[in-house]
Amino acid sequence: MRRARPGRRDGDAGVLPLINVVFLLLIFFMVAARLAPPEPFAVAPPRSAASGDAPTEAALVTVAADGRMAVDGVALAPDSVAAAVAGRDVRLLADAQAGAGAVITLIGRIRAGGGGAVTLVTAPPEQGR
Repeated sequence: MRRARPGRRDGDAGVLPLINVVFLLLIFFMVAARLAPPEPFAVAPPRSAASGDAPTEAALVTVAADGRMAVDGVALAPDSVAAAVAGRDVRLLADAQAGAGAVITLIGRIRAGGGGAVTLVTAPPEQGR
């Protein structure tokens, strides 16, 4: 008389690699979501038909409609922005409702403080307009 051997069943063996892959993907997306720093405040950039890539290693200066400013996600006083980006290229993300005079003054301060090239960040135009 033969006895059945205790051991694993073949039906369950194909599910384990799938479970491993799902958990690895879950961990990857949890880590990737934390790498992107949160924006200090909401900004709606102006729209432009011009296209081009801004350097990703440049400092990101954000200007809100009410004049608040941040560098790489950290809110700063307008007078200290130029010192924070000295020696670095800058991506300037200004709200469409921010005053043009304030943005031009900020660009002048960045250049006078030793900042590198300033690239304005815009949104693509809406389709159908």
